[in-house]
Amino acid sequence: WIVMAGLGLFPGANLYITIALTVVLLSVPSAIVWGVLGGSMPRSGGDYVYNTRIISPAFGMVASMGMMLGQTYWNIYQATFITQPSLQMIGQFMGWHGLITFSTSKWGTFICAVGVFVIAFCFVAFGMRIYKLFQRPILAITLATTAICFLALLFTSKTEFINHWNAAATTYHSLNYSQFMNATQKANGASFPTTWNWSDTIGAVTATFLLITYGYTSAYVGGEVKRPSKSILAANWLSGMVTVVLALFCLFGLYHIAKSRFLIAASYNALNGPVKGYNLPWDTSINGLIFMGTGFNRVLGVTFALTWLFTTISIMAVIILCMQRVLFAWGMDRM
Repeated sequence: WIVMAGLGLFPGANLYITIALTVVLLSVPSAIVWGVLGGSMPRSGGDYVYNTRIISPAFGMVASMGMMLGQTYWNIYQATFITQPSLQMIGQFMGWHGLITFSTSKWGTFICAVGVFVIAFCFVAFGMRIYKLFQRPILAITLATTAICFLALLFTSKTEFINHWNAAATTYHSLNYSQFMNATQKANGASFPTTWNWSDTIGAVTATFLLITYGYTSAYVGGEVKRPSKSILAANWLSGMVTVVLALFCLFGLYHIAKSRFLIAASYNALNGPVKGYNLPWDTSINGLIFMGTGFNRVLGVTFALTWLFTTISIMAVIILCMQRVLFAWGMDRM
């Protein structure tokens, strides 16, 4: 999303500087704010507790109700990631057309979304011991496999990537590397920038903020951790820094196999739908670029698809846990 939305919407962005701005402007202040609040009011329930004590009970109730509704919508939306892109990618990379058809159908999406809701709910429903039993291995697997896929890009040169692209273009009667660049610029209505600028670099923060946004969820279990004043601060800082390092690793790998203008074109194509003449069976987001960059390695392609699947389940469980703790806090306040 950082690459696709960052460069697709803000083609003149320098994503390295954008990530640095995200750390300075959002990651550090966010960690301090949640750490101070969690240490001052060490109760579970997150912003409900802080708003009711600092502003008023009515405001806290309204704010937390908004959070509950918003997170309900987000979980419904996020549940669709199980089929698109997770299962869809596996079908594309393996050539399983039945799986592609199923994962892009309404019933396929509905069945898989309901199934992942049940799985994520079960992670939380049977207590924190069961939750940690599943969540910790999932976290370790997704971080490790993501790093492996990014590392694989470093073993491919720009020339090899172009050859992989052109070979696939010949097979699927699609645009070759140069034709793709021209077609996306034509669809854009203007040439893509050759240098970065500050306005796009700052604008792309709207994509890179996702690197640190979930750290706040640690505050929702503030009454159940030892020394929350330090634990919540450390959790926010560590979660942000791990994802920032992975993001920089990803960018380094992508810029190693492709020029900046090509990545802008690929992001534009992935964000706005395939341009006329692009017939490859996968999109040009980071998923497809990794698959082509590694020489159509199906193992790495499916591995990266599974990181989407496991991460989706993991985040959905976190959100359900936060909502549960809000309900708990309401009950403690007799709301």
